[in-house]
Amino acid sequence: VALALFRKADRLSFELTGDEMFSLPLIASVAQIRPGHVLRVLDAASAEITNVKQELGITETVASPVREPSRVPSDVLGQCFSVNRVLNLLLEQPFSPSDVFQQLHVARDLLKGLVLGLGGDPESIPVPAYERRRRPTDVFGSLLGTFETLRTAAVSSGLEMLKIKSGLTASDEIVPGDVFDVASLVLAEVAYLHGHLGNPAVSEIFASHHLGRKLPSHCFQIAQHLGLLAKQFAGLAEKQSDWAKSKK
Repeated sequence: VALALFRKADRLSFELTGDEMFSLPLIASVAQIRPGHVLRVLDAASAEITNVKQELGITETVASPVREPSRVPSDVLGQCFSVNRVLNLLLEQPFSPSDVFQQLHVARDLLKGLVLGLGGDPESIPVPAYERRRRPTDVFGSLLGTFETLRTAAVSSGLEMLKIKSGLTASDEIVPGDVFDVASLVLAEVAYLHGHLGNPAVSEIFASHHLGRKLPSHCFQIAQHLGLLAKQFAGLAEKQSDWAKSKK
């Protein structure tokens, strides 16, 4: 989600200053990512926002909050969601269902690799039928369920995983930019799990190409498929609870 924040801040900077977009400030493999790497991403996003303030002649400053040692990564996750919602409102070109679909497409490919790695057959899970008139909130809710499925499987396998704190729920106020954040979270967690099968580089995981114009219904369809694959993975992981330890 910090990477999603960076991308939104980067787009805002490009829209208002015309400066070339920065590259992602992450080079570590997924299994080796630590809080310091997340801080680098957030610092880079902050630099983008500072660039916008300078362009607009905004001189007001804010005091840095007091450091709270008791805070945990899930608290950082919650703050990233909050900042991203503000950035959604500032963008001239908000993140769209097409952006969401792109994230989910990569996540699905990685999850299929996970299933294969545990001896399963991802092709045995058919793509659900396309349903018209689906809304961003439907996709949002589906992805929250998928995240919880993956989280339960990860914890059962002896891995640590972020916990979404209360307050993040599907509602009529959900916009594609919010769905993009949760899609990015699911992708990151799938990549984290996938990292225990081979530690692919972050740049390889998040690389993708434009897949054309998509609607919320397209996103819901792939989100549902992702959820079914997550359940398949969870079932395999339950039978091979030491898979992560033996694959490190």
